[in-house]
Amino acid sequence: MAISADVTTWGFVVLGLLAAGLVLAPTVKPGSMATNREFLQSLFSARVTRLACVVVWWWLGWHFLATG
Repeated sequence: MAISADVTTWGFVVLGLLAAGLVLAPTVKPGSMATNREFLQSLFSARVTRLACVVVWWWLGWHFLATG
C-alpha cells in the first residue's frame, strides 16, 4: 500500500507544479497564452457554460459531501 500512496502523492505534486506553470506562464512571457482572467471571461461569457459549471459543481458537492 505504501507504493500507491507514494504514486498518489507524486501525482498531486506534478499536478500542482503544472498548475503553477500555467498560472505563471503568461507573466513570464506575455502574449504566449491567455491569463486566467481572460480565459475565465471567455469561458463564462455564454449562459450554457455558466449553467454547466453550476451543474458540475452541484454534482461534485452531492457525491463527495452529502453522501459521505
